Amino acid sequence: MRDDNSNWIVSMEMPQFVRRGNTPLELTALVRGAGRSDVPGQSVELFWSAPRINGATYTPGVWIISPYCSWYQPWGASEGWTVQGGQSTSLCLLAPGVVHEILVSNEDVPRALSNVAIVQVPYNPVSPLVYAYCNHNDPVGRVRWGIRNGTGITPISTTVVRFNPDDTMTTYNPATTSYADDHVVGKTYFYGAYHNISAVDYTNFGNVARMVVQPGANANDPTSLRITGTTNGRTAFGWNLNAAVGSVSFDYRTKGAASWTTVPLASGTNTYALNNLSAQVECEARVRVSDAGTNPTSTVTFYGNGVQPGQHFG
Repeated sequence: MRDDNSNWIVSMEMPQFVRRGNTPLELTALVRGAGRSDVPGQSVELFWSAPRINGATYTPGVWIISPYCSWYQPWGASEGWTVQGGQSTSLCLLAPGVVHEILVSNEDVPRALSNVAIVQVPYNPVSPLVYAYCNHNDPVGRVRWGIRNGTGITPISTTVVRFNPDDTMTTYNPATTSYADDHVVGKTYFYGAYHNISAVDYTNFGNVARMVVQPGANANDPTSLRITGTTNGRTAFGWNLNAAVGSVSFDYRTKGAASWTTVPLASGTNTYALNNLSAQVECEARVRVSDAGTNPTSTVTFYGNGVQPGQHFG
């Protein structure tokens, strides 16, 4: 289907067998304000029929499956919150030029999924474009970015967003920072940028830049940080020192925290164990060696009980 005022693609295909009582039906998706220089913002508007049973009380959840990430959440207020009994919502932060599959679920029990709406957001000529890169002299795991602003509107403020391998998002203010250090070597990250048109709108979202962090060539860099065992709240780690002979630092923190807790270890140490961490708290760890400069190992993500989180969609 097509709208003369905006470009949008929608799938009305329905599953063969659905339970009408608790299934959100007739999901459609419409892109508004994209690809037009006279409309600065862009969003994807979703509409569906609420279930007949408990339709007034169920909380819909939004599933988005994209080439660069898979999300699921009843989104926060600034990202398109779907309230109890809701039959519509708006989404942003969808990269243009790629196909997104969107579903709505009934979050009451039993859970049921709607049909799939297939959406492709056109490029907006006023969108900021982001490019990601690494300098050879940077520590392993550091990724820098730059922004090329679009034209056609008065620049307001711009936000950089990173889509992580575990389907989380990290945001940055490019006015205060132009790089991030917390990348896992060998993992794929995607960077994008958008204008902040108002306090609650994510608008004019541009391209998505793909970045795979490569291991460093310094033989003194420690590598292969890994979990070697878990027992009664104790998580043991091991790593390879390679040619590093300096003092060792073991860093850990709650995932996303602003700073690390550092445990100084003697030269030659290649094991350490953390105790008494909360089983439900997601944490990160890394290892540094003094004669390897500031190059740490890959960051390992784990819960306090030593379990490592997996991705939503494999």
